[in-house]
Amino acid sequence: MIGIALGVITLLVALTLFDMYRKRGAAAAASAAGTPTAVPVVVEAARREALPKQIEAIGTVVADQQVLVAAEVAGRITALHFSSGQSVKAGTPLAQLNDAPMQRELERHRAAATLADASLARAHRLKDLVLSRAEYEQHQASHAQQHAQVAQILAEIAQRRVRAPFDGVLGVRQVNLGQFVEAGTPIATLTDLRHLHVDFRVPERFLPLLSEGLAVQLSVDGVSDSGVVGRISAIDPRVNQDDRMVNVRSTLTAPGKGNLWPGAFARVLVTLPPDPPAVTVPAIAISASLAGDSLYVVRENAGKPQARLLPVQTDMRHGDRIALRNSDLQAGELVVVSGQINLQDGAWVSIPASAAAPSSIAARKEQ
Repeated sequence: MIGIALGVITLLVALTLFDMYRKRGAAAAASAAGTPTAVPVVVEAARREALPKQIEAIGTVVADQQVLVAAEVAGRITALHFSSGQSVKAGTPLAQLNDAPMQRELERHRAAATLADASLARAHRLKDLVLSRAEYEQHQASHAQQHAQVAQILAEIAQRRVRAPFDGVLGVRQVNLGQFVEAGTPIATLTDLRHLHVDFRVPERFLPLLSEGLAVQLSVDGVSDSGVVGRISAIDPRVNQDDRMVNVRSTLTAPGKGNLWPGAFARVLVTLPPDPPAVTVPAIAISASLAGDSLYVVRENAGKPQARLLPVQTDMRHGDRIALRNSDLQAGELVVVSGQINLQDGAWVSIPASAAAPSSIAARKEQ
């Protein structure tokens, strides 16, 4: 049995090797005869046109003013004067910390200040009779000191009443009545929704094209009719050296900004002044590699179509079209949009009528 199995395996290996050498010999014979196989491809014509010049980016909605309202000092919360989501004005009391000991201290210092007032008034009447100048100045200093202590206690009491620093909408309450909080403990967020911005980043090569006042359009997932218009209001003068990106801020101006909330994800579209018409090709015709971008252009050689590898420099993109700069490609020439994986520079190609893109057929008829 083992001998039969080995014989079968040996026969199969021999047949495989024979078929491989047969195909290799046929290919070599065809090559020697000068009849290389044409590779079927799909092509489309390059066009000269002015693409809309736009920059696409991902941005984040930010409020003009947004803070975490927090207590300045430690203490126990004795009163809460707001509810989650409430709109408040600047100066509105939000929370009260225990200030009973400070109130007693204030009463003591006010009594001392009242006594200092009376002492200074009496000294003023007697300063030209029995009081020396030094004694009178001592009464003045005591009077100023007592009133300064009253002002200090009032300031410390004011620190125990948390107020809204500006007009806005409060977030979810993060503390409870009776809770002891440390200095800096968040009580709630406060956001001014009247003025919104969108911060986004663009590659440094676009920096010379940007300027304040350029129109910006935004769209937000999950919001119907979320198109919002804004204008660039600030451009960071520094390029991030880690990723070579520039921070840009757009201020929203359209009423549609009511559909946006700080922190939301937004797609940004910046419209730039248009460039002169340039040669454009389908984006799928471009192949990227470590050596740079390139494409295959079909040109006739001895009456037959031949694919030539052409290095290119890409510029702006709009939809499925990419503009080229400093390229030898001419408008109307055919570029390969499918089948590139089977090509190499100088390969012969065949273009079946059914495999030609409609735009390329129309372009060739026009020629």
